[in-house]
Amino acid sequence: MILYNVAGGPLPETTVQTLNKMIRSFFWESAGKKKMHLISWSSITKPKCLGGLGIRDVSILNDAVVMKMLWKLACGDYDDRIWVKIIKAKYLSKSPLWLVNVPTSCTKIWRAILQMRVTLKHHVTWQLGKGDKCHVYGEPWHDFWLSFLPANRASKNMLISDLTSQDHNRWDTEKMVQVLGFHEALFIACKYPKPPCNPNNSDRLIFMASQNGKFTYKIATKLLQGNVTPLNQQASCILKVIWHTPGLMPRIRLFLWKLLFNSVPTQAMYAHRLNRSIPSCHLCNNHPDELHHALFTCHVARAFWFSSSLGLQTTDLPTDITQLLYVVCNSLQGDAFISFSCHIWALWKHRCAATHDGKEFSIPNALNLAVSYISLIKSAGAMHSPRVLRRIWSPMKEVATTDSYTCWIDGSFSALNQGGWAYILMKGQTLIQYAAEYGQIDSAFTGELKAISMAFRDVLQLDNTSCTFFTDCELLMKVLNGDEQVDVVPWQSYFEAKDAAICFRSCAQFDCAFCPREQNGIAHLLANYARVHRASFRNFMYPLPCRCNSNIFN
Repeated sequence: MILYNVAGGPLPETTVQTLNKMIRSFFWESAGKKKMHLISWSSITKPKCLGGLGIRDVSILNDAVVMKMLWKLACGDYDDRIWVKIIKAKYLSKSPLWLVNVPTSCTKIWRAILQMRVTLKHHVTWQLGKGDKCHVYGEPWHDFWLSFLPANRASKNMLISDLTSQDHNRWDTEKMVQVLGFHEALFIACKYPKPPCNPNNSDRLIFMASQNGKFTYKIATKLLQGNVTPLNQQASCILKVIWHTPGLMPRIRLFLWKLLFNSVPTQAMYAHRLNRSIPSCHLCNNHPDELHHALFTCHVARAFWFSSSLGLQTTDLPTDITQLLYVVCNSLQGDAFISFSCHIWALWKHRCAATHDGKEFSIPNALNLAVSYISLIKSAGAMHSPRVLRRIWSPMKEVATTDSYTCWIDGSFSALNQGGWAYILMKGQTLIQYAAEYGQIDSAFTGELKAISMAFRDVLQLDNTSCTFFTDCELLMKVLNGDEQVDVVPWQSYFEAKDAAICFRSCAQFDCAFCPREQNGIAHLLANYARVHRASFRNFMYPLPCRCNSNIFN
């Protein structure tokens, strides 16, 4: 949106500062408040490969727009644009773009364009064709063009095609000496015995920083950021794993990025910034509340990691955070790294709740939170990004009722690896629980039956509960509603369908409704994952109505 607004022309400096302030306040969540910033804004606006978050600084984006305008004026491919015609008629009628002096009084846009020549002139060159666009003087078509000045005013606007023969294969030496003078003509003839032209093509201005020679905002912003110090090998390896691990949630990626650059807000960091004594750990009271202690060496953290599925012995890990993350990234790959990331995020989240909100730290609760994150990533599939999950999750929230329970069910079948079935139980827009199982079945319809039977057992635990079950299987709806005309095929599903129908009709509070696949996406992903990976997993929230975790889909 900012690029769209800026593309019409450079913004005033006050507007740029206001936009930057709004972006910083949104990122640091400090709108209207004074808050300590643990990492500089210049570090955040670096590209991801160089240790930043890739957030664009509006001032650099503003300069990139000016550079794009200069590029359009210089390359000659946009001469049919009205604004280009006006500028060339007013300012460039007597001299080429690269030789025009900055006037004492002119518009801010024109002054900014001329000042941008200092940056762009080192990154462009002409690929000569017919010589119909490139001027002899003031154009980057040879190595010494910056010191190659015109002999007289008449030769300023002379094109290279004016100094060649009609077939562009040789120089017109008499005209060169007559117009340019002996020394300039001799220099060009010695540098290029034959004109460096291609009669079949037009001249083309090349943006040397780009592989295809075309100007892009992405490359322009990198040039305007200047020489950024590259990261060491360890940090580059860690960032590559953080940003390219599929399925990892954005909030966890951001936490790992803060962890790498020591910008996680611990009590020790605040005390160091305010020149105060470092307080003791809130959980053990035996050690200063530093980052490595809080996450790895505190007795609570050690118990957490040892009780996790990873079973880490944190006493063997390096004390330096960068070294520790480097060891983790090299030793844990794929699902193991996702598990580590979810566990360290859950540990930090529960520790902050205990330190700042006065809540009791519970290792089982922290482990359950980590497992719920891992289950979501696995059930959705590592190839599905959080954006895709939100797109699938939104229709389910719209269909959900606010006064009763809703349950999405689905089954998945393949002759190669049999099938899986899954369900998701909600109340209103709050997630209550989800589950998936793998087993030997003979059809997708049997998977739907397995899913609704599994959901029946769990929903019946809720007293005086009305629940609507959503399915995309019309045959299942007919069976549950007692349609005797339905022939259940294959026959292996007949008795199971009969039992499910009897159980369903015995509960007056239960209803079954049709739901298209696009509104039942997550249940389908759960069932499909269970089938492909032959996995069974369940995320319970006890007591069912009270302890819910609706944030894992946000």
